[in-house]
Amino acid sequence: IPTIDPVSWDVWPCDEPSMAGKSNDRTRVYCCRYQPPWNLFFADDPDDRRELWHRPRDITRVIDDLLADENFASRVDLDRIYAAGHSLGGMTVLQLAGAKYDALTHQSACDQNPEGLVCSILNEWNIGKTPQDIAALSQDLTDPRIRAIVSLDMGGAQVFSDQSLAALTTPTLIYAAPAGHVYMDKNSRLLKAKMPTNTVTYLEPIGYTHFDFMGLCTEKGLDILKKFEPQDVEVCIDGRDIRATKHRDVVKTITSFFDGL
Repeated sequence: IPTIDPVSWDVWPCDEPSMAGKSNDRTRVYCCRYQPPWNLFFADDPDDRRELWHRPRDITRVIDDLLADENFASRVDLDRIYAAGHSLGGMTVLQLAGAKYDALTHQSACDQNPEGLVCSILNEWNIGKTPQDIAALSQDLTDPRIRAIVSLDMGGAQVFSDQSLAALTTPTLIYAAPAGHVYMDKNSRLLKAKMPTNTVTYLEPIGYTHFDFMGLCTEKGLDILKKFEPQDVEVCIDGRDIRATKHRDVVKTITSFFDGL
């Protein structure tokens, strides 16, 4: 599969029995993982992090590239292209579904809670601080080829206009993580309140933390964090066997959601 510089992504068959759903001998489920190169949480260049509009654009470019590939395009069912995003990745998939950034909504929400985690991050990253950036963030980034989305304890819901959220028609599975000390679940509840009820499937499983949607920690991961980054130990608390069990449950639930469409 070709790659687009500077977009970093890979694709692989992921139709194990737990993920196969309606798959049969002629159908395979493929997963494509996209890693934004310039908007990483710890990006070296702080100016790069503010360009959040590149994220949904890059997903669109990945789909374009897959559908243009002569060896892969014939394998794609255009009615079953889905997207999932965790944390600010949830913001990305909402934009792909039609949610639109609104500078006044952003300002009003963060004026009320400037010390909140999402508002603190957006302020630190200089999100929406210039007319040019506001225009880029506010553009329509919808990709109608994406037929359903999954938001995994997303961050950034408070920057979307009420009108755009109320107008969303893309089936959306929303996961909120009520445990831990990140408190992103408020964003998911906001989405649930503002999106059409017939569009949303909402889950808030007891005991899930924001980091349970991340990869498994290594055997020494928790000890390393305790020693060198004690403020981040929550990333690896119950981050192996318990998290693996949660991953299996999440995969089963997402697969069932997609198969039910």
